[in-house]
Amino acid sequence: MSDVVGKLWGFCHTLRHDGVDYGDYIEQLTYLLFLKMAEEKGADIPKDYAWSILREKSGTELTDFYIDALRGLGKQRGTLGDIYAGAISKFANPVNLKKLINLIDETEWTSLNVDVKAAAYEGLLEKSASEGKKGAGQYFTPRVLIQSIVRCMKPDPRKSKDFIIHDPAAGTGGFLVSAYEWLIDQTKGSFERDDAKRITTKVYTGTELVARPRRLALMNLYLHGIHADIYLGDSIYEPMKNMRYDCILTNPPFGSKGAKQVPTRDDFSVETSNKQLNFVQHVVNILKLGGRAAVVLPDGVLSSGNKIFKLLMEDCDLHTVLRLPIGTFTPYSQGVKANVIFFTKGKPTENIWIYDARTNIPKITKKSRPLSSDHFREFEVSYGENPNGVSKRVETERFRRFNIAEIKNRNFDVDIFWLKDTLLEEDLEPPEIIMKAVTEAEMRIHKVIQKITEATDRIESNSSGWELKDMKDVVTIVMGQSPPSKTYNTKGEGLPFYQGKKEFGEVSPTTKYWCSKPSKVAEKDDILLSVRAPVGPINIANEKCCIGRGLAALRPKKILDKDYFYHYMKFVSIKLMSAGRGSTFNAIKRSDVDKIKVSFPKLIKDQKKMVLRIKDILSHSSDISAQSDTLSKNLLRFQKSVLTKLFKQG
Repeated sequence: MSDVVGKLWGFCHTLRHDGVDYGDYIEQLTYLLFLKMAEEKGADIPKDYAWSILREKSGTELTDFYIDALRGLGKQRGTLGDIYAGAISKFANPVNLKKLINLIDETEWTSLNVDVKAAAYEGLLEKSASEGKKGAGQYFTPRVLIQSIVRCMKPDPRKSKDFIIHDPAAGTGGFLVSAYEWLIDQTKGSFERDDAKRITTKVYTGTELVARPRRLALMNLYLHGIHADIYLGDSIYEPMKNMRYDCILTNPPFGSKGAKQVPTRDDFSVETSNKQLNFVQHVVNILKLGGRAAVVLPDGVLSSGNKIFKLLMEDCDLHTVLRLPIGTFTPYSQGVKANVIFFTKGKPTENIWIYDARTNIPKITKKSRPLSSDHFREFEVSYGENPNGVSKRVETERFRRFNIAEIKNRNFDVDIFWLKDTLLEEDLEPPEIIMKAVTEAEMRIHKVIQKITEATDRIESNSSGWELKDMKDVVTIVMGQSPPSKTYNTKGEGLPFYQGKKEFGEVSPTTKYWCSKPSKVAEKDDILLSVRAPVGPINIANEKCCIGRGLAALRPKKILDKDYFYHYMKFVSIKLMSAGRGSTFNAIKRSDVDKIKVSFPKLIKDQKKMVLRIKDILSHSSDISAQSDTLSKNLLRFQKSVLTKLFKQG
């Protein structure tokens, strides 16, 4: 395998002089390898574009033929068309193209076993990833880490006939490939007849935003014998599809590039422009009930995503956090400090177990201290055999349990360390570098404050004219009524039943009971208003449901934009807190709800504009929170760095 990789990679350096960068080279190699193996296997390739014809051509005739072949293959159906979609030639010199064709032609690829040919291809991807910004590093997670996560998660599609594995940030397919390799290791490659076709065609799925890594992922999986379904699109900014998954393994892209806009997703409970936090929301929503997920996240997300982590812990059992060694992503993203969170959907979090694989662990380097399976061996033992994290666990120096009460007291901040770092000096940058980061964070905060001010001014300058109406004139109001208690159940029979504020979540209520004979019903997207004990809080009904006497359902008429009405009601709910009456309960009656004043721009388009501006302000507010947290941490690092520098000199 190393000979094959070395030979092909060596030729890549030659192509650099022809203007072909590392990423382009791997992509062109993908096109040619596929054609070669398709011929070896007798696959259905249009005769006009066959490898046997391509390898016989030379000179400008070769480059012209190659361009036509790529264009024609991109129009084919299935995996073939997916791999070649949008493909273009990067070869200016026909001599170099001919040399690469001859190199590929020397190896009988399909005679290699699956592991060897796939490992050879992944070896090229890894080499490309290490070549800096133009390589595949931004789409590549270290194989050692992926394998450890997969061993913990045990993604076994034999457990059910509709078991599906998914990566919403698929990159070059590392998680999906490793999940399949784990299965091969468990089964020795032997499947039941009914399972074999399903496993190789239906189980492994993903989404990837960028065409090139998606193409590499399709090829990577194809070399393993998998015809994967990898959708080319945006997991975060496109509406959620009607698919749910049993196991999700993913490493969302780090950084803030391309993350300035708040997604317009009805299923997202918290509005934020933070890309990683939106991936967390997305993963929770696309998991099946009982499904499990492992997600790689940077440190900052653990401390700045309080609202989303609160919701995550209400809907899922966030049972394990693995704190990764510094330098885990060397040489791709050397400075990133990251973690893996493991959770199961369907029951709230009671305890979070945190494994610290970072403190007092020397920084990972490319050559002298590379990442290895030994870095995660003890963690895997501590994690236990059960993929849902319910194995009996024992606290150790590096493995600690925190109950949900402790996490609530920390405002759902799970960026927790307890070991004293005796290697801290090694990882501290000089004070002047840290101070530069502090200054940059301060500048970003000032810019965000300026944006909030500008957005607020735009709201105040709305000039379409305003209406002021009673609630009953612009909203359909349904006052709740509690059905007989014998119709309640916890088995999921009937409609979800919400009695009042106690079932409310951050945005939508959490279902604990169902009702087989509902009295009063709220429709999906109705605003649920708490009308007793306490008055004022609101939620959005995320499905048709039965409401008890502690709630009223508010359904805006056509004169009101529903998003505008929701944000307006968040403002009104504060005033309603003081409007309760009654000797036993703090409550308001139907007549009180009828008379609530609703203020709104006359034109729907102006209402929508206001919603966008409000979301913009809320997003910027979240950004300030995150930047303030970064600033605080950098100032602490600055102090430590200064003291370290001073006392080292003394």
